[in-house]
Amino acid sequence: VSELSLSRLSKRQGAQLVQKVTGGKALPAEVLDQIVAKTEGVPLFVEELTKTMLESGLLNDCGDRYELSGPLTPLAIPSTLQDSLMARLDRLAPIREVAQIGACIGRQFTHELLVAVAPMPESALDSALEQLSDAQLVFQRGTVPDAIYMFKHALVQDAAYSSLLKSKRQQYHQRIAATMVERFAEEAEAQPEFVARQFTEAGLAKEAIAWWQKAGKRASLRAAPAECVANYEKALKILASMPASLDRDNTELGLQVALGFALMLLKGWGAPDVGNAIERAAELGRSLNRAQQTSPDLYWSLRAPGTYYMTRGRHLLADEIAEEALRVAARGNDVDARIDSHNLRAMTAFVQAKFRLAREHAELGLALYGPTPRKHPLLLGQDTKIRLSWWHAWTLWWQGYPDQALERGREIAAYSRQSTHPFEKCWAMMILGTVQIFRREPSDENGAMAIAVQLAREHEFNLFKAWMPCYHAALLTLQGRPREAISAIAEQLPAINTSGNQLHLTLIFAFLADAHLKLAEVDDGLVAADEGLRIAEQNAESYHAAELHRLRGELLLIRSPSATAEAE
Repeated sequence: VSELSLSRLSKRQGAQLVQKVTGGKALPAEVLDQIVAKTEGVPLFVEELTKTMLESGLLNDCGDRYELSGPLTPLAIPSTLQDSLMARLDRLAPIREVAQIGACIGRQFTHELLVAVAPMPESALDSALEQLSDAQLVFQRGTVPDAIYMFKHALVQDAAYSSLLKSKRQQYHQRIAATMVERFAEEAEAQPEFVARQFTEAGLAKEAIAWWQKAGKRASLRAAPAECVANYEKALKILASMPASLDRDNTELGLQVALGFALMLLKGWGAPDVGNAIERAAELGRSLNRAQQTSPDLYWSLRAPGTYYMTRGRHLLADEIAEEALRVAARGNDVDARIDSHNLRAMTAFVQAKFRLAREHAELGLALYGPTPRKHPLLLGQDTKIRLSWWHAWTLWWQGYPDQALERGREIAAYSRQSTHPFEKCWAMMILGTVQIFRREPSDENGAMAIAVQLAREHEFNLFKAWMPCYHAALLTLQGRPREAISAIAEQLPAINTSGNQLHLTLIFAFLADAHLKLAEVDDGLVAADEGLRIAEQNAESYHAAELHRLRGELLLIRSPSATAEAE
């Protein structure tokens, strides 16, 4: 999007625009001067104030010009655009209600919905719409009954809307919302934000929250995390005004869990905002558990902190949570939760180098998954099969089955091609790309890892934006470009540290050490390897410790070929 700044109209241009509105007929000089002076070059104000004067009864049409019908008082010409718009609407009093109902619907509204909502015969409504169109306050597209109307400007809509008493405004919003749900159910499901806004403005908190939740789930299935976050936050804002109760806590639990997952994709797994939502969800989950309340979101109130703490490098705590989440999921009837609990357990086991346990849970989850793709809105519409395949493929590599790991990577990359979800494709290509890197198989710029990097960048996947260039850096090293690899990793490390993400740092520092090894930069390579080993010890992220030790040994031998004991 390119931004174009428009300056205000000059006095000459303002006068020309007035002449266009009057159809070429001259206005009295004092009227023209006041219009140009008061509007200060704002085109919409010039048009509206001119039309206000033409409709005011202060001017007589003399054929080629207008003349004043009497003295021009200081208050005869409105001083603001709002006053001018209100003056025009006031003179259209018989049809003002139609403009007001339209304004409650939105900047744009359909003839079909207006007929269903307006408390008047259709013939009277059509006449009012024709007058509004003739007055150029609204524009019509299409023919009745399929016509769509649009206010000329958002400020015209605002003027009509603000002229309503609050009580009347709420009645209209309630009527619009009820009509959408009862008579236009398909359209309501397709645009839940619209229905949610109507219920919100009607002051019906419970209904508004339910529809903002629907809007959040729909945004998650479309991989639109920013919209998803906005919708859940609106629901939580309304919920905060409701009295305390177990039902309220149950509702908030679901919202906080969903918000946490949306924020993970939007800002990264370890972002502080993620922690706030997830810790609140965990607190609610514990409270409901103590009250012996069952909740479909109870598992997810454990699952979300498990992911969060793992990305913050607290792998032992995440491991405990994963064990508990596994037990909670096994007791419930939510198949998605049971599948995902195996994914969480595989993840926490893998990072600690418990490869047999990680593979066991990855395979249990994949077996339970079944043949039909499953999307879970809480996880931003993600397909759990892809995440299970990540740990399955990586575990196969670390256990010493490189061909099986590659086959699994290719299978999941092919599987993701049927998805319209760019995040899933990005994830699947990352799995295949990393396995190829582990196998020391350099691909070209159209390979899996390059595609993953491009998708992460195009779609602003903050979860992957920092990781992907680091993984791609390992590919650069394999292609004989270690200097570029070092620069790429160095560029991303500050962003990773700022995000609070600690997951897979051992792998990233191994990639950095390997690039320095290729250039025989021993000191820098040892610093990278030592940092990776420090993180492995501190966070219990030991899955790549063996490779870090190997790299350290190689670097020591380059520095001193006789230092075999230390290298060993």
